[in-house]
Formats: sequence, structure tokens, C-alpha cells
Amino acid sequence: EVKATFSDVMNLVQSASVTAVDIPVGLLDAAEYGVRACDKEARKLLQKRRSSVFSPPIREAIQYNNYDSASRANRRSSSSNIGISLQAFGISKKIKEVDDIITPILQDKIFEVHPELCFMEIAGFSMTHPKRRVEGYLERKKILIDFRDVVAKCEKERPRNVVKDDVLDACAACWTAKRIFEKAAKRLPPDPPFDSKGLRMEKWR
Repeated sequence: EVKATFSDVMNLVQSASVTAVDIPVGLLDAAEYGVRACDKEARKLLQKRRSSVFSPPIREAIQYNNYDSASRANRRSSSSNIGISLQAFGISKKIKEVDDIITPILQDKIFEVHPELCFMEIAGFSMTHPKRRVEGYLERKKILIDFRDVVAKCEKERPRNVVKDDVLDACAACWTAKRIFEKAAKRLPPDPPFDSKGLRMEKWR
């Protein structure tokens, strides 16, 4: 199913033990190079796919609907004068939706994942091609053995406004959600730091 907001998603998954989200959970208040420890570790693991891990804005920056204002807020948060990318700003509204709802208690059911980390864990190695290329789509589709029916269905009748590789990302996140439930998933970093709201800054794979 496709939902418009994170609140809608939360209503959909009320009975779920584990929900995996590809949105930053836990944010810094002052910008740092490389940003959160989980982002830095993810880039090291992904190697050739490291550019897929972007640096999320600080918490103040997601309050702005204008890129220049958001970037200025990010820069003035620390002496490092670090702005934000257009990619990060592009999903800042979604980051805010999650940040407005998530709590340390909810974080026991809602876990941040990164699709490229999930694909790497499934395959045992980092993907070779970008996901938007045909080769990238096919190599990711090939390893999603448990989701062949879902992928085939969406290839025939994909939900409106959903890019086809987003379907693969969702399947990879679901694979990791199951692993979290089974206590077989891995966390980056193993002992994550907390943000000012008491949220763990971590990624699961």
C-alpha cells in the first residue's frame, strides 16, 4: 500500500512488532562532518555505493520549507559551517514527519534502515550498479528471492507515484524488518549514541 504521510503509515502498522523505515531517526542539533556515526559506518561498509548515504539535516533545519533558510540554519549550528544537500532538503519534510512522531518508546518498534545496506546484507556484498540503472535494478531484483511474487505483481501494476526501484527498496527493508524481529539483524554502530530527544542514532541491516 502507498500512504501519503508517516501518520498514515503508523495507523497502517499499529499491530506490527517491527517497522523498518528508510528515513533518518535521531538527529544532531549541531552539524558535524560526516554527520551521525551510523552514516559514517554505513559509507565505509558500502564502499562503491557510499554516495547513497546522504547526511541528514540537523533538527532545526527541518523546520524550514525553504532550502536557503534550512541550509543557513544548518551552517549556523556549529563552527564547521556545514550546509545541507538538495537531496537531504528534498526529504526534510518526511524527516520532520517522522521526527514529530517518533519517541524512544516507539523506537522499540520502528527501526531506521538503509536499502543499500539491506541489499548488501542479503547478497553478502555491496551492489555493483546504481539502482536507477537497468543493471542495478536487475541485480537487486535477482537477490530478492523471497519477494519474487511481490515484485512481479508491482511490475505489472505498480502503485501510482511509486518508482519501480522503490518497490525493491521496500522489499529489502521488509527483509531486514523480519531479521530484526528474529534478532538476527545487525546494528550500526553496535552501541549507538543518543540525540537530544533520547533517540538512538542507528541503522539496521
